[in-house]
Amino acid sequence: DITDAGLSYLRPCVLNTLFALSLRGCKRLTDKCITALFDGCGVLELRELDLSNLPNLSDNGVLLLAKSRIPFSELRMRQCPLIGDTSVMALASMLVDEARWHGSSLRLLDLYNCGGITQLAFRWLKRRYFPRLKWLGVTGSVNRDMVDALARSRPFLHVACHGEELGADPYDISDGLYA
Repeated sequence: DITDAGLSYLRPCVLNTLFALSLRGCKRLTDKCITALFDGCGVLELRELDLSNLPNLSDNGVLLLAKSRIPFSELRMRQCPLIGDTSVMALASMLVDEARWHGSSLRLLDLYNCGGITQLAFRWLKRRYFPRLKWLGVTGSVNRDMVDALARSRPFLHVACHGEELGADPYDISDGLYA
């Protein structure tokens, strides 16, 4: 039953030491939770963020997240009805580090059952925008042809479209060089 205000208390005392943070199912959180957590923060160890099942999280929150320039390796936003194509474009354009390519830090992106994902988002899920992406969760019924085409064009990308939980192999040390 955590709120945006409650998260603001977490940042100064705990956030700098976290590697993973799950806010899954915290239904009272809104886009303001992104500001509460990441606005003005310095270097963080946080690499895995789960924002799944937040009915009030929208593309505006993901835009704020992209502006934070935190090099996430895993981002889960399944079951967020207000997340759409704009979020995918923001993450694809996210410049984490001047020496890296756009969106290069994401290895897992779970967008299963996000309400606003259309064919446009699939155009942004190409290798040049997400070169390290190895796991992708989407709703297969959105456009089965686009899902199949993406899977064929990126044979080392694991595309899950039936709601299964995604998980990278902890023993996989490859860096997506062949993705």
